[in-house]
Amino acid sequence: MKNFIIKLISSLVILLSVVDIAYANDEVNVYSYRQPILINPFFDEFTKKTGIKVNVLHAKKGLLERVMSEGNNTPADLILTVDIARLNQFVENDLLASVDSK
Repeated sequence: MKNFIIKLISSLVILLSVVDIAYANDEVNVYSYRQPILINPFFDEFTKKTGIKVNVLHAKKGLLERVMSEGNNTPADLILTVDIARLNQFVENDLLASVDSK
């Protein structure tokens, strides 16, 4: 349970790091491998507190291929993975950008 809570808090911190992007558009687009029942309450709370709409695409597989096909035109502002191996696939394919939060 402790591990689960740490992962969810980490996900929320990551979401908050894209606030600058979201404020520019009043919405943020998230591609997520996480189960909706687990992560959507955090997105709902984020929207309540910031007024920023969170558009979520939930998937069990295929997000890597989708982002690769979308290339620089991907609408995704944030990708939430379920483990380091999936995250590493995005890194190996040079699909991630750094975020400079202030």
